[in-house]
Amino acid sequence: PPRGPRRARLPERHEEPVLSVSQTEPKDPHPRVLRSVSVVSLMTAVSRVLGLVREVAMAYFFGTSALKSAFDIAFIVPNLFRRLFGEGALSSAFVPVFGETLVREGREPAFRFGMRVISMLTAVLGLITIAGMLLSFPLARMLPPESRWLIPLPMLRVMLPYALLICVAALLSGMLNTLGKFAIASLTPFLLNLIWIMTLLVVCPFVFRAPERQIQVLSWAILLAGLAQILFQLPALGRCGFRFRLRFRGMFRDPGVKRVLCLMGPASLGIGLIQINV
Repeated sequence: PPRGPRRARLPERHEEPVLSVSQTEPKDPHPRVLRSVSVVSLMTAVSRVLGLVREVAMAYFFGTSALKSAFDIAFIVPNLFRRLFGEGALSSAFVPVFGETLVREGREPAFRFGMRVISMLTAVLGLITIAGMLLSFPLARMLPPESRWLIPLPMLRVMLPYALLICVAALLSGMLNTLGKFAIASLTPFLLNLIWIMTLLVVCPFVFRAPERQIQVLSWAILLAGLAQILFQLPALGRCGFRFRLRFRGMFRDPGVKRVLCLMGPASLGIGLIQINV
C-alpha cells in the first residue's frame, strides 16, 4: 500500500571549506634551514674535535720522525684527489645536476644518473690508482738504497685506493644532502677519525711494537675507514630507493654525465692548481 506523501528533499548545501591561516600562507622554511644547519654544525664540530685528538695521538706515538713525515706525504696524495674530485670540482658540478634531475624527473632517474657518475669516477680513479701502485715499484728500484723517498712508497701503495673510496663517499654525501638527509652525510667524516684513533690507541700499542709496523697498520686502517664511509651511507640511501650498482655501459653518452664534465672543467682547473701548489 502507498506510504503517504514523500517530503520534498531540499538541495544539499555545498559550503566552501574554511582554510586556516596555516593552510593559506606558505610555511616558513627558516626553522627547517636552521635545524639542518644545527645538525651539520654539531656533527662537523664533533669530527673536528676528534681530528684534534687524532693529531695529539699521532704526535705522541710518532713525534716529528721521518716515519711521520713519510706518512704525511703518502696521505697527501689520496687527499689531493679527494679535494679535486670528492669535495671539489666534481662534487660542485654533480650536486646541481643531480638536484635538477631529482626535481624534474623523479628519484629513479636521478639515482640512475648518480650511479653513472659514480661508475665514471670508479673507472677513471681506478685506472689512476692501479697505475700509481704499479709505477711505485720501478720508482723504488730507481731510487738509491739510502733515499728517504723509499719510506713513504709502501704506505702510498696501501693508501692510494683510499682516493677512490673517499671520492665515492663524497658523492654519496652530496646525494644525501640533496635529499635532505644531513645528519648521516655530516657524520661520515667522523668515521675516519674514529677508526684512526682506535687503531692508534688499541692496535698499535698492544699488537705491533715496531714503529714501522705501526705506521703500516695505520695505512690499512685509513683504507678501511674509506670503505666504512661508503657502507655507512648506503642504508640511508637505500631507504630512499637507491641501489648501488655500477653502470659502465653508456656512462659517457649520458647527457647528465656530459653536463657534469663540462661544468667541472673550469672548477678543476682552479682547484687543481691550488692543490698541486700545496
